Amino acid sequence: INDLLLHTTTTTHNTTTTTHNNTTTHNNADSSNKMFWLQRRIVEVQHQRERDLSPAVSLVSDRCVVDPIVYARFYLGAEMERELRQCCRAQIEASVERYRDARLSFVFLL
Repeated sequence: INDLLLHTTTTTHNTTTTTHNNTTTHNNADSSNKMFWLQRRIVEVQHQRERDLSPAVSLVSDRCVVDPIVYARFYLGAEMERELRQCCRAQIEASVERYRDARLSFVFLL
């Protein structure tokens, strides 16, 4: 996963809204927080759905638990990406272990 994240960039999102003669700068902390929790939920649900598959069922997927991690890094920054990896560590590790077993998974990342 670390190798996938080496080529991403960190961006900070601030929104400036001008209303009549007043300028309001709104830091999208609330929006970033919501995006973080969405990515966390995606990891949890993706892991659960994969876990629910019978061990005899092969998984062919263009989505996996790596996607929300990359999304967090690219759109929310390195700090949020690290936090996501930390809070979902068990699910991520279990899913990645399944992906490593070529008899069970074929996952491709674009």
